[in-house]
Amino acid sequence: MRQMNTWVLVISCLAMVRPSAAQFELVEAFPGLPSFAQSVGLQSADDGTPRLYVTGLNGLILSFNPEGGEAVIDTLLDLRRQISVGNEAGLIGLAFHPNFAQNGHFYVHYVSTPPLHSVIARYTVSAVEPTRADPASRLVLFDEAQPGPEHYGGQLAFGPDGYLYVGLGDGECCMDPNDYGQDLTVPFASILRLDVDRPAGFLNYGIPPDNPFVGNTEGFREEVYAYGLRNPWRFSFDAETGALWVGDVGEDAFEEINLIEAGGNYGWSMMEGTTCFAAYFPCEKPTIAPVWMYEHGGGAAVTGGYVYRGAALPSLVGKYIYGDFVQGQVWALTPGASTGEAPVNELLVASDLNISSFGEDAAGELYVVSFSNGRFYRLRDATASGVEQEQPGRHARLALNGPNPFDARTSLRFETARAGRVRLAVYDLLGREVAVLFDAVVPPMTTHEVTFDASALPAGLYLGRLEAGGAFFTKTLIRLR
Repeated sequence: MRQMNTWVLVISCLAMVRPSAAQFELVEAFPGLPSFAQSVGLQSADDGTPRLYVTGLNGLILSFNPEGGEAVIDTLLDLRRQISVGNEAGLIGLAFHPNFAQNGHFYVHYVSTPPLHSVIARYTVSAVEPTRADPASRLVLFDEAQPGPEHYGGQLAFGPDGYLYVGLGDGECCMDPNDYGQDLTVPFASILRLDVDRPAGFLNYGIPPDNPFVGNTEGFREEVYAYGLRNPWRFSFDAETGALWVGDVGEDAFEEINLIEAGGNYGWSMMEGTTCFAAYFPCEKPTIAPVWMYEHGGGAAVTGGYVYRGAALPSLVGKYIYGDFVQGQVWALTPGASTGEAPVNELLVASDLNISSFGEDAAGELYVVSFSNGRFYRLRDATASGVEQEQPGRHARLALNGPNPFDARTSLRFETARAGRVRLAVYDLLGREVAVLFDAVVPPMTTHEVTFDASALPAGLYLGRLEAGGAFFTKTLIRLR
């Protein structure tokens, strides 16, 4: 979801940070289900059924009924032959039409096989098998050649206005060298807003008449709703207020949470957070500051979430729940009640999960999606449950002990509380094992440090995975060159 850099813990001096009033824990939401490889989404179709849909970066959309007795997994759509997977590419977004129960339409966002394009397509479920899409129903709405190897954005979501919102990143590896973040003549580094029900002209979608750049004479893309966003991987609408919350993944220093306004400029690549990003991008345009930002150390790749409107966790109602892909924290952000009042950010859980997304069911209950082990978790107030649960990472821990990102070598440290076999290996984003760093039986209460030599491997993202005591713990590793 991003190109990360060295981590130093500093929190915005304008905001307040405090521990949660309740001691929260993560517990498996569906322990009877198998793991879902490369999961990047979990959601309801809001069609009056309890069925949940899993989006896989690998191109699969699977579904299951969480209230069913037997774990039956259905395949809604298989795009594995149409997509490019790796280095952030793949199937990255899914949204169901607001009238899905009647028309069966849903929309996908994926990166195509080379040459890389960002594609948004509509599919319709089969009239014979309603848990499967009809492959012949494919209608491409949007197809844009990608300028670079990363930062594709990903999120699709229908707003309360019935329009489809699309998140696109700047498409570049690093530093936005083409300054797409401030270039309104391209669709990149933006939130797009499309009318999928009223196509116009040669397009398979229409431009909402109140989009902020409709009718401009400067050549600006009229689909653009807001811009200056580096990589809006996940965003959501508050079910009560309609506010659009975006987690925008940063570059060298800051991760951002933004509240989106029509026509708003959120700074990238002129700004990162509230600071000028580079001398050759002068900070001279008016921009909208993040609602919240954190520097690398508390995390390194923000995963946007949801304003909680469920019933199971009353102390979290109205708070924006979000996390970090690299370090596994889950936070709750409460904006200031009035202009000028500082927001409050609460750490709810620190885990060893790679949190790729959050999910909501039809009742507004929240789920945490783990890319690293393909499982789904829910938050629970441990003080209310009265039962202590073993948390992810409780009996073992995997930590970085060297630079990340790194040029050729870095080191990892792991600790185990139990005796038994421990295996530490490194995988690429296609799931291929590229190195085994440790594989042995260890006594209890031991600590080991190992070196990962990636000098023979290409630049990119890798996952270090520790297997200990039947559980898995992961860390994201970034080889620069």
